[in-house]
Amino acid sequence: GGIFVIEPFGVPRSDYSNFRLSKIPFLFLTNGSPKFYHTPEDTADKIDLPHLEVLTKFSHRLIN
Repeated sequence: GGIFVIEPFGVPRSDYSNFRLSKIPFLFLTNGSPKFYHTPEDTADKIDLPHLEVLTKFSHRLIN
C-alpha cells in the first residue's frame, strides 16, 4: 500500500476528474490501471474480488 500520484502526466483517467479539476477533495481507491482499463474489455469478470473486499473493509473502517 501507499499513496501514489495519479495521472503523473496530468491526464485524468477516471470519474474523479471533475472533482480534481474543481479542486474538490476526493479519495480514489484502485488496484492500478490494467491494459484493459476503460476499454470494451473492461468487464465485470475481471474484477479482483479479493482486492475489492480489502478496499471495501478499508473504506468501511475509514468512514467509521
